[in-house]
Amino acid sequence: DTVGLRSFFVKNQMKYTWPNRLDATIYTCASREIAKEVKKKIYQKNWGKITNEEMLEQINSDVALNLQIQSNIFTHGENNNIDIIEWKKGISNDIVLDDGSYVLVDINKVMKSRNKEINETRGKVISDYQNVLESEWISALKSKYSVIINREILYSLIK
Repeated sequence: DTVGLRSFFVKNQMKYTWPNRLDATIYTCASREIAKEVKKKIYQKNWGKITNEEMLEQINSDVALNLQIQSNIFTHGENNNIDIIEWKKGISNDIVLDDGSYVLVDINKVMKSRNKEINETRGKVISDYQNVLESEWISALKSKYSVIINREILYSLIK
């Protein structure tokens, strides 16, 4: 019932929204020196002169864990580093972790809260729509048929 599903989605669209999100890349650097080098390379990347993969190869050529990169779209609560920075486009202030490593966050885009499209939340909408249809069906059955419980037989089953 695609027509019914679409109608249900339009009526309940406010239930299906994206929160404020951040399109960002997190660079975890083993030391301050690595962080300085990575920051230069981030500027090069933003000018299209290098990719994250090339950056990883160059920085991790000596030690495999000098640099770790995570690119994603984040919401508040998904990543501690994302939660503590200011959400504005560009490279955030350095974050120094307890183990002496540095975290740099390159914010590509701040995405404001908005309603989801049906194709972005189809599974949830289908589930909610099925629950509504089931609830309506059960209500219709209850209004049409009365339920009579024969307690004598019910209690005879429990022994």
